Amino acid sequence: MGDQIRAGVDAAFEKATGVKVVQDRGSSPVERITKLKVNLSNQIFDLVQLHDGLVPLAVKQGVLEPIDRNSPRLTNLKDVYPRFIKDYWVAMIFSPLGVIYNTKLVKNPPTAFADLWRPEFKGRIVLPDISHSIGSYIIPIGALASGKDPKDEAAGFEMLKKMVALQPIWAKDTDSIMTALRNEEALIGMLYTSQTFTVKGWGAPVEWVYPKEGAILYASGTGIAKNTKNKELAEQYLNLTLDPQVETLYSQKFNYRDQPEDGGTADARAAGARADQRR
Repeated sequence: MGDQIRAGVDAAFEKATGVKVVQDRGSSPVERITKLKVNLSNQIFDLVQLHDGLVPLAVKQGVLEPIDRNSPRLTNLKDVYPRFIKDYWVAMIFSPLGVIYNTKLVKNPPTAFADLWRPEFKGRIVLPDISHSIGSYIIPIGALASGKDPKDEAAGFEMLKKMVALQPIWAKDTDSIMTALRNEEALIGMLYTSQTFTVKGWGAPVEWVYPKEGAILYASGTGIAKNTKNKELAEQYLNLTLDPQVETLYSQKFNYRDQPEDGGTADARAAGARADQRR
């Protein structure tokens, strides 16, 4: 992903400002928040990319600057869906998370998250590791799969125990999830609908399912680091993540495309995703 970010918003930013962007890719999403926290007194970062599930933690830790919606440098905010503009963060991409499966080897197609727990898939279920951006999603998904409210932690952890007994493949990143499906090490797993097109592009016989319980919306976006020394430049960069031309590049690189609404998916994007950035 970092390479696509560099070719997209980084290149556009450097061309517009003459300022070189330095990416810090060597950390997990939670570690990004920690890095901002330990540097509050002498901040070396300007922006951070986080998925929506971790934004509340970043806000609680006090590592993000509030978004100035009236800033003259944030001209693209007017074109972003209001639900994706938060007080400290703006979404750049979004995609529903559902179930992907091998159409050649799975004769009884899954229709729900609950199908991930089918015993015939033992040892061949691929799921994101806890360090992955969506690694903890297995808890609310487990609750949904058991017919409970997604906020029912007890139900979710009970289903996690049952999943562990099925010996799933825990993947550290999305590429590993896709690779496990491509080489047929895995028959079924959790994946974004957008990345399903990537796996299909590799020639793998896979299909994506909108779960009966309802797909989970995943959004990734950018926040400005608390105490950044370059706030105006940070706002310029954030604005470029939402630029239509940069967005078009990410639509191609990350396989975002419109889906028929009668099929239940609404895969789309608000702009591009990126890793930690500092100058």
